[in-house]
Amino acid sequence: MPLLSFVVHLGLLAIMSHFKGCAQAGPALPPSAVSLNSSEATEGRKSGVIPYNPDWAYQLDVSENNFEMWFDGTPGNNKDTPTSFELKGVMDTTETRFTFPAEMEVELTEIRIHDAEGSSTHPLKVQLLLQDGQRIDGAVPDFLGNQYLAWLSHPIPAKYQKVKAVVFLMPKDPIHATDAGIYPNEIQFIGKYSPLPTPKTAPVTRVSFRNMYGVNSFPWDNTGREATLAAPGDKEQLSRFEQMGWNRAYDDWHLFEAVKDDYRFAPTHSGDWNQDRGFSRLKEKGVKNIQAIKTIPSWITDTYPKSHVNQVEYRNGENAYHPYKGNVAFYSSLGAFPEKGTTNPEDFPFTSKQPTTFVAQDTKLCYTWNGKTYVLRTTNDAVNYLEVFTKANASDENPVGKLKSLFNKNLDRDRLTPATYLAFAQMAFQSAVRYGTNKGVNPALVLTPDKKTGLDLVDGVEAGNELNAHWHGRKRYLNPYEHAAFLSAFYDGHKGTLGPRAGVKKGDPNLNAYVGGIVSANPRFYRAMIDWCRENRGYRKDGTVDICWDVVKYHQYTTSSGLEQHKNSTRFAIPADMHPDATGKVQTIKNLHLNLVGRTVPVHIGELGYDVGPSEQGAAQIKNSATGYISSRKNTQGVWVLRDQLTYAFQGVDGLQFYILEDPVYIEDPYASAAIYATSGFFARNFGKYPKEKRPVAWYSAQFQKEFGEYTPQQLVNKAPMVLKANNKEKVMYALWLPSMEGKTGTYPLALPGVTSITLFTLQDGAATMKSQVIPVKGTYTVALSETPVFVKVN
Repeated sequence: MPLLSFVVHLGLLAIMSHFKGCAQAGPALPPSAVSLNSSEATEGRKSGVIPYNPDWAYQLDVSENNFEMWFDGTPGNNKDTPTSFELKGVMDTTETRFTFPAEMEVELTEIRIHDAEGSSTHPLKVQLLLQDGQRIDGAVPDFLGNQYLAWLSHPIPAKYQKVKAVVFLMPKDPIHATDAGIYPNEIQFIGKYSPLPTPKTAPVTRVSFRNMYGVNSFPWDNTGREATLAAPGDKEQLSRFEQMGWNRAYDDWHLFEAVKDDYRFAPTHSGDWNQDRGFSRLKEKGVKNIQAIKTIPSWITDTYPKSHVNQVEYRNGENAYHPYKGNVAFYSSLGAFPEKGTTNPEDFPFTSKQPTTFVAQDTKLCYTWNGKTYVLRTTNDAVNYLEVFTKANASDENPVGKLKSLFNKNLDRDRLTPATYLAFAQMAFQSAVRYGTNKGVNPALVLTPDKKTGLDLVDGVEAGNELNAHWHGRKRYLNPYEHAAFLSAFYDGHKGTLGPRAGVKKGDPNLNAYVGGIVSANPRFYRAMIDWCRENRGYRKDGTVDICWDVVKYHQYTTSSGLEQHKNSTRFAIPADMHPDATGKVQTIKNLHLNLVGRTVPVHIGELGYDVGPSEQGAAQIKNSATGYISSRKNTQGVWVLRDQLTYAFQGVDGLQFYILEDPVYIEDPYASAAIYATSGFFARNFGKYPKEKRPVAWYSAQFQKEFGEYTPQQLVNKAPMVLKANNKEKVMYALWLPSMEGKTGTYPLALPGVTSITLFTLQDGAATMKSQVIPVKGTYTVALSETPVFVKVN
């Protein structure tokens, strides 16, 4: 800014600092002296303020995180809380980890925290996670935010200086996401470290448009119910997958295992779906199948205590994918207990192989059977989902052994243990055995009536759906470490420790194991899962981290408020080419794997799309009187989906499954419905005002893929307007459009040196092919542009 305005600005700040709420940061602390010995200096060690990359930090609770402001070097009067997007935490304690790469070999001598305005009655606890795995409490005082515009310096005892992370712990509180005084607003780590080498950049690999493009569908979409293709609706059903490369099959777990250890695929337990036939027919059309096994069957929710058996919110198929552990049996008194510790199965839905706790109703005292007699419970453990009063919290009114809490309402015990997810790992094994390529499986492990194996019908199995969906609460939400434990069971039965029939890789080592699409493209979530794998799965023979997934998957609905699916504020949908972060996440996640794992993996976006109704995810209704550009919501849906295909293909996405083939719910008038994600279908359901309607999104995508599906994007010639060059061997095509949503139009002089003829392709409503026009040119062609892509093919 000009010098005069800069002086005035400083003067205003000085005046404003006298008023409450307009304070400046406290004075900066002088650099700390951290000496290096001669050996350390020779080895290139550094000392002083450790340059901290905010990307190394992550939070185990719900968050997209805004850690950057904590390390921007500018203390200010702002609420630098790590929980952004106004999301409230779902865990009892919010844990934020500031990790250090192992190669840095950090010796932390001091932590500096800047205290801004406000204070809190809920202390933020600071722990040190040492390189040997110890967690140290008390080495750094609690932060209460009560010093007011001051730097707080905390020296670290020498015996605790070799750290791999600093941990912030904040107890859950209704206001903890927005309270101005709860968190500091600037952090510095002081000590010794080894500089990191320049991070590696993963090469951008691109696939053809068709090999990237696909949809989500349900079993009733893939024609598996019909015995032959003679049924009138059957070929029509199959034709809806025209020109697609991927089908992400939304397959409810209960269809295949309605009764524990009784697996049925053709037909399924309910619905009479023949998934073998459905997958086979799609494969014949060149569509690759991903079986996403989701929601829990009733035999799992039936393991929940009877005290909550009728509370729908607890008996929900959307809960986390594991049974309730622990058995409780109630009797009128101790004298009424059974003689030998046996129980009536009707008393409680028991979890097999878990000890029973017997509760005397008259005293509420809890006992276990030791094989000879009943023993009063005096301690608590993670296996039995109840609490008793112990010596630490007992009183005259509540003696040791008295029942304190029966039901773990969040269903979240033992989630860091892969064995908790054994049932799902066993389901994944059966799918892998059947739909993979392995025909040499021991028949005794195949628990289907027909014992079929190695049908080779799917590309992979996907581990559930959105298990970090915070809007379902803690009953569903798996934090990154828990999610990694779940994936470890799903992948290979936690390295084979869960028995011979658990895990995708135990069923077929060659089948891909997909991460169940996580909510939002959050690289920090994957960073945390990689950390868990490094600690709990170790390294492979090639020296890379033994992660428990072959393909990364996340969901990304681009909106005006970011990439979160649910946010506590008004938002509207925008296409990916208008979102500054949407496309960059792909390369960020590939780089993350290359640097932290040692290799890259494919990246799929498993859900994205736009409603045709006026929802928060509704495509825009556009009318620009100045340019004459008009687009209804359903036309805009078609245009944006096509723009997303073009955009993500260039960014190196390996798979893109739009939500969804057909509207997921019955709605009388989809174009009037504000229900989010309810009208995103390429087709309307056979219901309401527009039964089976094929929307422009289906027409446009099929037209484009039919003509250019075998092309692969090569070069982004121009960004505004977007000019994308793609090749199919010697053939060349250009896609051109304006990346806006206001009805803009324009022109672009496309340089075509040596070219004498082109074919101009434009989209058409209700047609099988695009409109085409051969045009002679002399080295250049001025293309008329709008927000709807047009295509120039070099003849």
